[in-house]
Amino acid sequence: MTVKDIRMRIRSRIGVTYPGFRLLAPMMTLKNGKLTPDTDICIEGYPRSANSFSIRAFTSVQTRDLKIAHHTHLAGQVLGAIKMGIPTIVLIRKPLDAALSLVLREPGVGTVTALSLYLDFYAPLIGVRDRFVLAPFETVISDYGAIIREVNEKFDTDFDLYSNDRDDDVVFSSFPKFKSELVSSLPTDAKQKAKQELKEQFSAGKSGDLLDEVNTLYRQFMPSED
Repeated sequence: MTVKDIRMRIRSRIGVTYPGFRLLAPMMTLKNGKLTPDTDICIEGYPRSANSFSIRAFTSVQTRDLKIAHHTHLAGQVLGAIKMGIPTIVLIRKPLDAALSLVLREPGVGTVTALSLYLDFYAPLIGVRDRFVLAPFETVISDYGAIIREVNEKFDTDFDLYSNDRDDDVVFSSFPKFKSELVSSLPTDAKQKAKQELKEQFSAGKSGDLLDEVNTLYRQFMPSED
């Protein structure tokens, strides 16, 4: 286990509850991503689950400035938003796809850590599933407007709707350019090839057991995929 593995797992374990998240919050360097009482909406998910896309897409179509809690990747932030009655979107992606992408993006993060972080984020949210809008990765990148419409209906809000057909080009053009295709937020051929090479590592030993566990958890959120 690397030093990065240890740090990420400690942070994740502390942040599974709202009190734990509040302990971590002062140490976070996010400028506009931490939950506050005047937050307008919380949009959170496990890393590599269209977090950056969802935030950029959402803000790109709003006609007013909004305070958005995002990118902590901690269940405690979601639980805090629910506690405060703040509209909340929880992003979700198939476990193996998300974990593969995280390991590629973050050198030093192992397969066991990547899967453990998935459990830490989603397991505490099962009991409050009816208190937020679940946003599957595939829907976010194809019909994000439907997710925002569901938020408006559930929380009696009037957020402006996003159209993937109309707005994707503008949003994608706003992403930073990376020297390596492996760390890009956008799909690349290099990432797909590297993921294929990594898959075997996720099916062996403890990683294999954890993968079974996170797949079971994923199906609790997404029973229609059984």
